[in-house]
Amino acid sequence: MTMDASEAQRTGPSHRGLTAFLTMLVLLALPIVAFAIAVNAAPTVHADGSCTGIGFGCTPSPHDGLLLFGFLFGLPALLVTVAIGALLNGLFLKRSRWHGIVIGLLSTVIAIALVIAALVAFLTPSGALRWP
Repeated sequence: MTMDASEAQRTGPSHRGLTAFLTMLVLLALPIVAFAIAVNAAPTVHADGSCTGIGFGCTPSPHDGLLLFGFLFGLPALLVTVAIGALLNGLFLKRSRWHGIVIGLLSTVIAIALVIAALVAFLTPSGALRWP
């Protein structure tokens, strides 16, 4: 049984790679949308009416705090997740015959788990994971 040209194009390596990468991007777009909703829903002033800002005894508002956290940790974490996910996509595309969606899901979950582990290790007081 032979494949016609359109079927070969849909199942070829370039289609699998595109599907894997698009799956990864769609999965990573979900937390970005959730973060955007959280930033827009966060109040721009403190509930107790204290001053907002950085310095002179003031603290950032919840809105500004979320933006600061997103720029300091979220953006670098997203870039590292995309880089790790792209590397894993390439590895899985080369070493397996899985469908592109499966490759995209697996590589994204592994990349997110690695980045979360690194952030938790970085954000703990001692700079390393502490187990009870």
